Amino acid sequence: MRVAVGDAPADKRALRRRVRSAVAALEPAARAAADARIADRLRAVLPSDGDVLAYAALPDEVDLATTLAWLAAAGRLCLPRLDGDAMTATRVHDLSALRAGPHGILEPAGDAAATPVAVVVPGRAFDVGGGRLGRGGGTYDRWLAARPGALRVGVAYEAQVVDPVPMDPHDQRMHLLVTEAGVRDLRPVEGP
Repeated sequence: MRVAVGDAPADKRALRRRVRSAVAALEPAARAAADARIADRLRAVLPSDGDVLAYAALPDEVDLATTLAWLAAAGRLCLPRLDGDAMTATRVHDLSALRAGPHGILEPAGDAAATPVAVVVPGRAFDVGGGRLGRGGGTYDRWLAARPGALRVGVAYEAQVVDPVPMDPHDQRMHLLVTEAGVRDLRPVEGP
């Protein structure tokens, strides 16, 4: 999918609609198979030590249930908790204790804040240059901008990979992109 970049807000709205339709068109069995492949690849690229901030999926996002359970069992899982526009990485030990927060997204109660070494980031669309299009609130962009050292791992269905994602100066880029088709390393190649 190729989107001409002109009026960035209009381009972003149009791209969100197109990608939302593409994900909705995926057959449930194909999505379940893609979720399983993504989970396997994601576990392979996450650092072996340190906390990982992941997300409780909305119905139109890659389902990370098995990855969340794996990280929780290892005592390494953090999930976002929202307080207005601010996001906190909150350590989670019991997935059954999650509650619906703003926007209906499951989040942890309590205040066990953590500093994750890696962040699994959902998005509406991603490109092979590391660009990410979120839902439009900027929550992840603000959080990531304040933590430049964390490994940023975008997670999406291949149908969500577009060229290019319209980017604003405050939009944060991903380091890796994991889809059912594979793992793309999006970090700039360093010279000799």
